[in-house]
Amino acid sequence: GSLSTDGSGLLNLAGTFSTNSTALTLGEAVNLTGATTIATGTGNVTFNNTISGSQSLVLNITGTTLFSSTVNTASLITDAGGTTQLNGNITTTGVQTFGDAVQLNSAITLATNNSAVVFGSTVNSEPSETNGLTLNTGSGDITFTGTVGNTTALGTLAVNSTGTTLFSSTVNTASLITDAGGTTQLNGNITTTGTQNFSDAVQLNSAITLSTNNSTVVFGSTVNSEPSETNGLTLNTGSGDITFTGAVGNTTALGALTVNSTGTTLFASTVNTASLITDAGGTTQLNGNITTTGVQTFGD
Repeated sequence: GSLSTDGSGLLNLAGTFSTNSTALTLGEAVNLTGATTIATGTGNVTFNNTISGSQSLVLNITGTTLFSSTVNTASLITDAGGTTQLNGNITTTGVQTFGDAVQLNSAITLATNNSAVVFGSTVNSEPSETNGLTLNTGSGDITFTGTVGNTTALGTLAVNSTGTTLFSSTVNTASLITDAGGTTQLNGNITTTGTQNFSDAVQLNSAITLSTNNSTVVFGSTVNSEPSETNGLTLNTGSGDITFTGAVGNTTALGALTVNSTGTTLFASTVNTASLITDAGGTTQLNGNITTTGVQTFGD
């Protein structure tokens, strides 16, 4: 069965609403007048209009949750299981926690007021599209627990946080941009057709490979391994230039650093790694001392 509202007027919600795996469609604009929880089991939930109100919204649904328009609430939490489809921007003063898989049905912006955004599962674009994702969280941390773009690559992924951004798994997007301030921690390989621009400090939590399709990779700050580890970094950019603006391995040395580019690779500061290898073709420019425990091989 299913339950739906007609879409006219304004629907005020507060409290807990449960169905026995019955689908729920809300056609009218929703105003949260109190903390609200919706639990429908396997029943799908569709919001066809806007959601507003300075209250928390919790969704316990193992089916599909569709936000067809914008959401502006105190916080938003979805549980594990099922899928959340986003077709409108989400703005909260507090946290946004997506326990289930997230699908971007259009280009989406998620914004918080210095609060965290957590993806507990995968993030993908709608099939046959390459929809982008922008996150603006102030000092709030951002965590991608699952893969990003593993079934359908995203468009531009722009991550703006002065806190810690953690990519726990692989990322496949058109481009990846992080703003200055804070730290980006990488625990999975990053593949883009376009540029990768890390304006904040980068920490390698495992051995990482960054790949582009003849596009640039820019590190605007430092690059270090996770403390007590010597994780390596490999870059494959075709003809794309590679720029290390800050020091590499200045607090924790990297393992093997392998740089494959037929463009220009610039080390603007010092480098401290287990080894350094550049491939043939292109040019490597050095503006800081290079220290390795092992070999240094400049093929270009």
